[in-house]
Amino acid sequence: MNIRFTSATIAALGALCSIALAAEMFPKARTSIKAAYEAGVKIAVGTDAPAIPHGKNADELVTLVDWGIPAAAVLRAATIVAADLINKPDLGRIAEGYLADIIAVPGDPLLDISVTQNVSFVMKGGKVYVNKN
Repeated sequence: MNIRFTSATIAALGALCSIALAAEMFPKARTSIKAAYEAGVKIAVGTDAPAIPHGKNADELVTLVDWGIPAAAVLRAATIVAADLINKPDLGRIAEGYLADIIAVPGDPLLDISVTQNVSFVMKGGKVYVNKN
């Protein structure tokens, strides 16, 4: 029997494998990530985790706080730490001469990290892309 797969089928199978792997690994991640944080390991928020799709980084922030990592550390993981770990010191910070990438949310993410799921303002490279106010 000769079976041929289209690229869409292969992509769908890959996504299913990623979801299955995520379902197996996600429960283990809660304890291992918390232990790593407590041991001083640098943790960065990323986009290649199969459990959290691209564009849903705020969901990862909420999850990390739910797993016991302080909101301030999670925000640093999404900004300064992530930039440092990819050797991009001009990212992840708000300072003169930097790229001016910034978002605004309707509340204090240190008190309620879920406000990061409702972005009302986006500036990238000094240009405003979203302004819901």
